[in-house]
Amino acid sequence: MLITILLALTLFGLCGILHYAVMSSLLSRLPRSGWSQGAQLVAGLYCAGLTHLGEAGLYAVGFPLEKASESADLRASVERYP
Repeated sequence: MLITILLALTLFGLCGILHYAVMSSLLSRLPRSGWSQGAQLVAGLYCAGLTHLGEAGLYAVGFPLEKASESADLRASVERYP
């Protein structure tokens, strides 16, 4: 159970860091790009969409780890109480 909570908090933190890094990079680079406001908006939306796909990928990797930790915890508890 503790492993599951720590894994969830870690994934949440990693997604927050990724989101912050991409958004701060976009906010600093897009105005200096020389693109029109519409092109900046489209580029920002695509980058945000790709960032969300990356975050979903993090969770896609994390969920099997969580399931494996749950089954390991269950096996350990069964072995303790025959």
